[in-house]
Amino acid sequence: MRARTVAGVSHETIAKRLGRPPLTDRHALLAAARDIGFEGLTVGAVTAAVGVKYSTFYRHFPTLDAMVGSLVDLVFEKELQLSAPGGSWQDTVRDTCAELGQMLDRNPGMGAAVVALPELPIEVMAVYRRLTDALVGAGIPAHKAAMGAIYALETVTVADLTTPGLGHSLQDRQRQVDAIDPPVDPGVREATARMIDQPGSAWTIYKIDLLIAGLEAQLASS
Repeated sequence: MRARTVAGVSHETIAKRLGRPPLTDRHALLAAARDIGFEGLTVGAVTAAVGVKYSTFYRHFPTLDAMVGSLVDLVFEKELQLSAPGGSWQDTVRDTCAELGQMLDRNPGMGAAVVALPELPIEVMAVYRRLTDALVGAGIPAHKAAMGAIYALETVTVADLTTPGLGHSLQDRQRQVDAIDPPVDPGVREATARMIDQPGSAWTIYKIDLLIAGLEAQLASS
């Protein structure tokens, strides 16, 4: 049987010239990384999932950090649903942080991964730009807009890192609060009991509301 040809060159000849086709590509590695998740993400885990050697991984990503940054960008692109600009600056800050918090709830370990990166991923910087644009547009001075946006992003990330409740019951946490000497205010103790086992996204909104109130006070006094 005659070999098929492309532009007068047989497929057998093309195969010999090109050598063995690549075993994988950047998209396949990122897809495997997304399936693994941020908490278990290592070069070994990704290469084992795809069935390739370490050398193949490093042809596409110079470091694990480079892959993590690309994975963060991918998750942002796929999952972060932000409303079009045009509402109040308060709504922009609150809604943006709420969406970020919910995305982190769905992707355990993502906050810790972002904090550990030497450079923030492109999509994180795009959110920073969105927040600073909203604050500056409201008349908040640039240096306070920058700090407000940084605080908002840090608040979302820290909530993902430190929110209690992962394997700890409300009773365990409540015993710690009750053991404080001298005792804390009864209202504070009750509020802590309500909040302690909530997801990170809920903690985020509590804190962001405090940030918004502070910025509103700044605007009112200026």
